[in-house]
Amino acid sequence: MGAWSRYVLGALAALAVLVAAVLSAAAHAATITASGIGMSGSLQDLSPVTLPQGGTLRSDSYFIVVFNFMDKPVEVRLGYEAPKGITVSFEPNETDFTLPPHGHKRFLVIVHVSNTTVPGNYTVYVKAYVVRRPEPGRVAVLEGAAQRLIVHVVGSYAYIHVRVLDPAGHVARNALVRLYRVMRGHEVSVADRWGGVLDAKVVPGNYTVKAFLAGELAASRRVTLHNHDNRTIILHATILYIERFTVKPVMSGGRLIALRLHVVLKNIYRTLRGVNVYLVVKKDGKPYDRRMLVSSSTLPLGRSEYFFDYTRAEGFEPGNYSLEVVVTGFGGRTLAVSQPRWVYVKGSPPWPLAVLALAAIAAAVLARRRGKNKRSS
Repeated sequence: MGAWSRYVLGALAALAVLVAAVLSAAAHAATITASGIGMSGSLQDLSPVTLPQGGTLRSDSYFIVVFNFMDKPVEVRLGYEAPKGITVSFEPNETDFTLPPHGHKRFLVIVHVSNTTVPGNYTVYVKAYVVRRPEPGRVAVLEGAAQRLIVHVVGSYAYIHVRVLDPAGHVARNALVRLYRVMRGHEVSVADRWGGVLDAKVVPGNYTVKAFLAGELAASRRVTLHNHDNRTIILHATILYIERFTVKPVMSGGRLIALRLHVVLKNIYRTLRGVNVYLVVKKDGKPYDRRMLVSSSTLPLGRSEYFFDYTRAEGFEPGNYSLEVVVTGFGGRTLAVSQPRWVYVKGSPPWPLAVLALAAIAAAVLARRRGKNKRSS
């Protein structure tokens, strides 16, 4: 090989090294640029998830959060990689968005399996891309972060239909319905819907259905679904709680003259009209008194607090009293009943019993004296 040939080969080798260095530097720059965003979420922690053919995973338990760690806004594009027959969507349905400096955005991840997907294990990747616009009309997309979810598709299935009803028998339209299943020793929501109605195609197994109003548990029920089951579950929601009921005796001259009541109601449903609040009193286990404390009131959402003094014109007779608060609405339907509070009123026994007791004591003393006199004689 001549000198000129060796020179050409050397130049080509140097050029190859230079190109490789440039490509490596470009790749490294892309990594640094893409590292401006990050992603966290629950997909990998809750993987794998089992879905039937034709089933949909839609639950607040399965989510991602995209972060911008940079000091400037970043354009982000959401996407996914999945095999044929599995599709992914996001809620909110916004796959192109801008994150402010050090901002973040949370997305619900919804996975749908077609009816024709062959049973087996599949891998789904949810990805966030950094979008760059180097010049007008050109867009450069750089991969930034990803989460992986393993989907186990099976052929067995069951249908469940849940309806949450208020005390009037109407669907509680502001109720959140969640369907829970035990996964890795923890209850995980695998389906949830707003509006008091949930219809889902799921795999057979043991589930717990829960309904929530204003973030509070309003109803719950366990259910076992077998293959090809088609079950309808009715949940009757508790819409009102008696959060506090206390009774404090008011004394004067050693006598009970009143009972001071403190009642706190918590309405978790909506503004209620025609609500009545009663005090139900029993004495020694028998019905004794019933008083209306609140008549046909409008009860707003949230807490309502009341103070009352329970008195009796004839005073309180000795005995054991139990007091309960009963709340009604929807034309007289009972909405809530408190735990009983007990008050014991002590006093002198009625005069016939007092006379008999004194007579018995006197007779015993007299008999004892007679016995002593006989022994002394």
